[in-house]
Amino acid sequence: MKKQLHTLLTLLSLMTNSLFAQTQIGLDLKGDGNYDKFGYSVNMPDPYTLAAGSHHNGKGYVKVYRWSGNSWAQKGNDVIRTLSTDKTGYSISMPDSNTIAVGSPEKDGISQNSGLVRIFRWNGTAWVQKGLGIDGEYTNNYSGRSISMPDSNTVAIGASRNSPDPTTLLTAGHVRIYKWNGTAWIQKGLDIDGKRRQDYSGSSVSMPDSNTVAIGAPRGGISNDSAGTTSIYRWDGAAWIQKGIDIKGENLADQSGTSVSMPDSNTVAIGAPQNNGNGNRAGNARIYTWNGSAWIQKGADIDGEAAGDRSGTSVSMPDSNTIAIGAYGNDGTATNAGHVRVYRWNGTTWAQDGVDIDGGAADDWFGYAVSMGGANTLAVGSHLYSAQDSGKVQVYQFCNFIPDTLSPIVCDTFISPSGKYIWRTSGKFRDTIYNPIGCNTYYLVDLRVNRNSKVLVSTVCDSLLSPSGKYIWRTSGTYNDTIQNSLGCDSAITFILTVNAVDASVSNFTTSIASNAFNATHQWVYCDSNYAFVPGATNQIFTPTTNGNYAVIVTENGCTDTSACETVLPVGISENVLGNLVFFPNPTNGITTISFGNTSLNTTIRINSLDGRLIHEQQNINSNQVQVDLTNQLQGIYFVTIQHNDAVRVIKLVRN
Repeated sequence: MKKQLHTLLTLLSLMTNSLFAQTQIGLDLKGDGNYDKFGYSVNMPDPYTLAAGSHHNGKGYVKVYRWSGNSWAQKGNDVIRTLSTDKTGYSISMPDSNTIAVGSPEKDGISQNSGLVRIFRWNGTAWVQKGLGIDGEYTNNYSGRSISMPDSNTVAIGASRNSPDPTTLLTAGHVRIYKWNGTAWIQKGLDIDGKRRQDYSGSSVSMPDSNTVAIGAPRGGISNDSAGTTSIYRWDGAAWIQKGIDIKGENLADQSGTSVSMPDSNTVAIGAPQNNGNGNRAGNARIYTWNGSAWIQKGADIDGEAAGDRSGTSVSMPDSNTIAIGAYGNDGTATNAGHVRVYRWNGTTWAQDGVDIDGGAADDWFGYAVSMGGANTLAVGSHLYSAQDSGKVQVYQFCNFIPDTLSPIVCDTFISPSGKYIWRTSGKFRDTIYNPIGCNTYYLVDLRVNRNSKVLVSTVCDSLLSPSGKYIWRTSGTYNDTIQNSLGCDSAITFILTVNAVDASVSNFTTSIASNAFNATHQWVYCDSNYAFVPGATNQIFTPTTNGNYAVIVTENGCTDTSACETVLPVGISENVLGNLVFFPNPTNGITTISFGNTSLNTTIRINSLDGRLIHEQQNINSNQVQVDLTNQLQGIYFVTIQHNDAVRVIKLVRN
């Protein structure tokens, strides 16, 4: 029935966790021989480094592996391999990839089973012991049953059967913290002793930093009821001071504190493998956070799946929102095959990530040891794997298939996170970074290329200054310019430009003046009076009544310009002799006759086009009549100037 229930839960979990999965990384790492019990302890300081311990027939060895890109390769020879039955490798701790502490709780150092801890450092080619071994205090202390290194120069050591007072505190246990002073390991502060007889304090220990330690006492409780307690201590500069009160197990015989894990100084996970919340010895794990004055449970209990699971035998928290929980007695695959579950805090509750990771065969005890080398990497030990208990370790990666969304704003191009693509236009794109450790990273890129390109159609008068200020355009045409937008990106602008120029030129006929602009409006002004308007002078041709300097304001195609000032002298030039001339026909189709009546005169005839060009000049000698021939000229307005001595007369002639 239990297996059927597990299958149903697995199917449901697969349906609801389709975006998450765990994948084994590399092959199984197996013990060297029969009864090695390899994987009794595991530790991952990062996703790429793994340490595993064995205590073959009580002798033991420790190996460190490094991920090579496609497999787990042993780093150097064995860190240590002993011949005596001191259970070397019973506990291990790595603060980084080059430092490891190894516990030998049954080492006969000071005396029988006093225990020993040794720290090793990688020198580039081999593992070399750092300082002398740290011995337990008394006989049967079993020092090194638990160890924790938050950094390469600090180590906490649990001696669960230490008796601070053989009468009142028999096997109360204790924890000692040591600091490296450059040449030796020196104890930091006094022993942190168990509080009651047979507490077994120090059965588990966890240090998130060099000044904080959590200590599990699974047999602790009122009258040694084995409810279990966990105590957290903080270094105040001179001594270890308890932070808050003991965190007690829920019920009698829970053995809370069998495992502890602190990812930071304000978060602690506690395993209680004998808890009966979901069946006899189903086990559970609880997570607590410090609120400034007390330890408060974060979310509900994470109960074992079924009776006999012993969930919480091992726990590991890489951060305050992720926990792995081992349950070596789970029967999902077979009796005592074991399993591991990973949970993440979603803001209100602990939700399982992916599905159960099950052991492979009966009595493997998969999950007896767990360690997370990051939020998505998990090492699991099954030290009773195989009929001869050779043991093995497996590493898993939790893959998130939900893509990370990026919203970059760039000027020209964007190189994709993987480096495989170069995108030059705005849009939504997908990319994948393939991770040699096993999990790919997926990206949804919502890209905005902020390089603007605009085409502007514009009509201006006279000229246009480009937006960049680099150019002045005075004629119609297509022009290009570049400016920076508000984000510092180049914006390319194409102008289709029409320049409406105003013809402000004039023709000066001495006594009168004419604008050369057709289809325009005019206003003549007196330059000598600060360009005052001449009242009523709005025709194209202007004959002033007084001598002076005059100009015209011309408005044409919506644009306005003012001509240069010209001197016009209508007064003082006699026109009486020319007052009776007859000019016909006007308009003309080509030939026009100028008659002076009965008077014969010597005259000079000049014909100017409207733009002032002299197109014809002739002399009339002692004649009373002269013909002007415009047959070969274009249709339009012409000015005919007749001059006799000082007398001048200008007549406008229209050529049809």
